[in-house]
Amino acid sequence: MMYSIQILRIIGMLMIVYIHVGVYMTLVNNVGDSLFHVIPDAYMCKAFIFFSISGFIMAFLIDIGYRNFLVRRILRVYPTFLIACGLAIALRYLLFDQLPGKDMFLAMTLLPVGFVDYPLKIEWTLIYEVCYYLIITPFAFPKTRRYFVPFLFVWLGVICIAYYASGITAFYVLPPWKRLFVSYVNIYFITGALAYHAAKRLRFDWWPAYVLAILASAAVTVATSDAWKLEPYNMKQLATWSLCTAVTLVSLVKLENHFQAPWVKAIGQWGDYAYAVYLTHALVVGVFFSWLVYRYGWQLDNRAAFLAVGLILVVGYGLGRLDAAVHGYFKRKFA
Repeated sequence: MMYSIQILRIIGMLMIVYIHVGVYMTLVNNVGDSLFHVIPDAYMCKAFIFFSISGFIMAFLIDIGYRNFLVRRILRVYPTFLIACGLAIALRYLLFDQLPGKDMFLAMTLLPVGFVDYPLKIEWTLIYEVCYYLIITPFAFPKTRRYFVPFLFVWLGVICIAYYASGITAFYVLPPWKRLFVSYVNIYFITGALAYHAAKRLRFDWWPAYVLAILASAAVTVATSDAWKLEPYNMKQLATWSLCTAVTLVSLVKLENHFQAPWVKAIGQWGDYAYAVYLTHALVVGVFFSWLVYRYGWQLDNRAAFLAVGLILVVGYGLGRLDAAVHGYFKRKFA
């Protein structure tokens, strides 16, 4: 795997952890002045960045003829997700004496079933992710692979028509079936996939230009995020930010030709744990803060926040090791 993309996953994951620790401090204990509230949201990436990364990586897998595409992608997502859900159910019962309802088991399917009790609180992104796999699976076969890029442009056109001509402009965190394909959130997957093909064909190799491209993309993202912070998510926002992310992906991959220090590659290997951290971070911080406040009467502060981050990393590392073992087994089984 391209180590620069892995490093971007780590950065994105740490930013999301930072945001959610601050959010839970406010939700659980009405704390809004910690170190986890200092950096404005405009400077922090959102979960959308993982859609771009997924779009890029899935385009790569289709391009190299990844066998048993859908089976292997489902096996990549669900086993560790279900283990994390089992942990969530156990913690709820042991700490708060809460038993799961029927809708929680329905939520664990990652199907678009609406507003139910999601055990990990981050499942909306996985619903879009699984939908993306289903949509692009027909192009994972040798005879249809060449139609993948044209399909991406057609898909983009359908989304634009749905948005501007049909009035489908709502942002769906938990989209219904009939809105999944035309949701403008999918723009991130599309531009991420196109970024892979752009990086593959681009022969320009002057590395300072790619550094400037990354800096410019970051600046545009921050500036527009701050300018549009009071607006609900819409097409102009996600289109702008997804293009900036796509430029960043292309630039990072091209920079790999010039920066191949062993320690940089070693950092990239930790990106394999990002999925496990993402799955469990909201659960861990939510349960930990609730336990401190409602069981022991703590006032949440920076000390509690850093304890939560440490716990997130420990749990994420443990689940990440298990995730790697499970993924390795299925990879050997279905390669």
